[in-house]
Amino acid sequence: MSDTVIIYASEIAGEEHCICRADGDKVYKEVFSALSLDKDVTLCFTGVKTITSMFLEAAVGALYYTVTTKQIDRLTIDGLNQEGTNLAMIVCENASRDYTASLTTEKFIENCYCDEPNGPFINVGEKVRLDVLGPILADAMEVFVLVMKPSMGSRPKEAGQIAYLLERLRGGNVT
Repeated sequence: MSDTVIIYASEIAGEEHCICRADGDKVYKEVFSALSLDKDVTLCFTGVKTITSMFLEAAVGALYYTVTTKQIDRLTIDGLNQEGTNLAMIVCENASRDYTASLTTEKFIENCYCDEPNGPFINVGEKVRLDVLGPILADAMEVFVLVMKPSMGSRPKEAGQIAYLLERLRGGNVT
């Protein structure tokens, strides 16, 4: 059985207000290090009077992009009041959803698109010629991009993947 590491957010932030991203980044590094060593982690907010979503996104939300689901399951958040607990739940749900969406895009690009001598295909159970299905998917992706545009500015990797995919779907030549 692994040891439990207790990380006190107020000690790392240096105060009872956990509000800025920079302090969240410091907490993230501590939590990430412990999870990487297969430790159980309790992130303790005892004594914290103020907490913001910006802090939690940096401290906890960022973990969804860098550790496995099993490692996330080893993290316990403790010492928050009901309002803080609700905020942490929203941040974790959003991070999980956004991470899953980025994985879906990556998997689509990696697993479904293939170039073959007789033309590019998308594998959706059966091979469909890209020049037939591509424009339809490109239209759907453009709608997705319009909806997601406000949140894509902070995610250049995913924005680049979508731009690449759109160009390929439209039949463009991407280098």
